Amino acid sequence: MKTALVNPPLAVEENYGSLSGFSPEMPQLGIAFITGFLKQNGFEVDLLDLGGTIYSETVKRLTSYDVVGFSTYITNAHVVQTLSRDLKDLKPEITLIAGGPHVTLFPQDMEGYGLDYVVSGDGELPMLELMQHLVHGHPISDYNGIGVVDGGRTVRFPASRSRKIDDLDIIGPPDTSQYALENYFPPAHVQGRKVIHTLTTRGCPFKCTFCAAAEVMGRRMRFRNPDNVVEELLHYKEMGYDSVIFYDDIFTIRRRHVMELCEAMIKADLGFDWCCFTRTNVVQHPEMLAAMKESGCYLITFGCESANDHTLKLLRKGLSVEQNLEGIERVHQAGIMTFSSFMIGLPGETAEDIRHTIRWARDSKLDFAVFPIFEPFKGTPVYDDCKQLGSWQTLKDQSNNLLSNQSDIWVPNGITRKEVVLLAREAFKSFYFRPRRFLGVMRYVLTRLPPERSLTFIKGGIDYFLTFAKKSDSQHNTHY
Repeated sequence: MKTALVNPPLAVEENYGSLSGFSPEMPQLGIAFITGFLKQNGFEVDLLDLGGTIYSETVKRLTSYDVVGFSTYITNAHVVQTLSRDLKDLKPEITLIAGGPHVTLFPQDMEGYGLDYVVSGDGELPMLELMQHLVHGHPISDYNGIGVVDGGRTVRFPASRSRKIDDLDIIGPPDTSQYALENYFPPAHVQGRKVIHTLTTRGCPFKCTFCAAAEVMGRRMRFRNPDNVVEELLHYKEMGYDSVIFYDDIFTIRRRHVMELCEAMIKADLGFDWCCFTRTNVVQHPEMLAAMKESGCYLITFGCESANDHTLKLLRKGLSVEQNLEGIERVHQAGIMTFSSFMIGLPGETAEDIRHTIRWARDSKLDFAVFPIFEPFKGTPVYDDCKQLGSWQTLKDQSNNLLSNQSDIWVPNGITRKEVVLLAREAFKSFYFRPRRFLGVMRYVLTRLPPERSLTFIKGGIDYFLTFAKKSDSQHNTHY
């Protein structure tokens, strides 16, 4: 059976909204891991990233396949729905499968899409078993994580709804060989002439109410063998790559894993610059930070989100403002740069609460920060909190900052959308227009980034600022 795993067509702006000027376009890892695993087990699979392609050409191309699997997120579920229906109309015998975070969270939402199967949780083992069923006729009734779509409408799971893989090393590294890697680009602030990204862990044990990572990936942490990771990176080094982004949700959650990986990278003389994401309460070990620095780590990204303890408690971050400050200070002292996000317009916050966060971020040792407007995602616990702490509104000349296909905008109680937008603009100005920080950022951009990425960073900052300026002007003229 001719099979394709597909990242559906979607513009960068649909994924990142007003942050698209800074946004990356990187290879989709989920279906790359699945593709590699299926190939290891004897199945030929085409891996297609159709982002930015013309829709009619996408449909024509996919009708040449017998089996098509879609990587499905909240941002592209509407595209998967349309594409599935059109493919079924043109080729009724085609087998259509959807997996990914949106399917794992909301399998019943996939009813009526024209799909044949859905895959929930880690996709590698269910997809292998599903391919064995389709190609060799193996029974499906005992397969965990596979949902059967009866008559194209009702999703039924014969066994467990979701499946997690205990040993990540059995699936091998992601297979990115079919991606046109030269067409991708990293976030604008990332070092390195050629940048790749990968994962060394899966899972998240924390309970942040605005995030669905724990529900999608499971709360139990699972780790790849450091030698497995370094072998993957050495392959990329042979291809001319010199930088990697570790996209783990909490890269430093287990000190031993980090130490072993850093030691393996040093021993292999990898020579990569690298950055990662983590929490401020799991960077407390100076020897770990020193090993990270020695092995090439130049930047750690946090999600501080707010400088108000009552907000962090509502979000169930499991962190205090003091812990965030201490974590930033530790990393700064280790000679590693820091980056954090702060969400503007969080539930329960007043305008003064937001201004307090802006001042806190401005006065911190952070090197970089972003201030996206908070948008609640369906499927996250905070979504229910937002029903009591604000309202969804449809406003002229306004759009959802993250979900381009969703017209409604969530507005917190006690503050208008205009105020939220103006405060996001104020945050950007307050943080980056301090002379010392501005000069430090410009020095970094001009001396440590490739020329084309330096221009992207500067242009993205200007576009981001002007977007908010334009929005606030239009709101002033038409609504307030």
